Amino acid sequence: MKFTVYIPRKNSRLADIVSPASAIVKSRTISDTSVMVYYEGNVYGAENIKTFEDKCSLAAGRAKDHYPTTALTIVPLEEVIDIGVYDLETNAFHLDENFHELFNEWVTYNQRQEVA
Repeated sequence: MKFTVYIPRKNSRLADIVSPASAIVKSRTISDTSVMVYYEGNVYGAENIKTFEDKCSLAAGRAKDHYPTTALTIVPLEEVIDIGVYDLETNAFHLDENFHELFNEWVTYNQRQEVA
């Protein structure tokens, strides 16, 4: 099963509620202008969540099973950028080559904050 992977647009509501470097996956389309997303940020520092793919796996697994969690929300499509696809069966994240810079900014945000 494959899931669209998003990052939030800067200054969006989603950017305010999701931890930087979180994996955000599309669960389903709600309307022409909004989607339901599940996300995983490892905010508690679980030892088994080390990579972006690990985060994608957890978020996508919850989305697949419609798992009840607080780590889901409905967002307007204008708040997200579609950066790639996560394949749950192979645990592979495929980043669209046009979004390397934005993706790197997103996943390294916490590291830059810790250094400052």
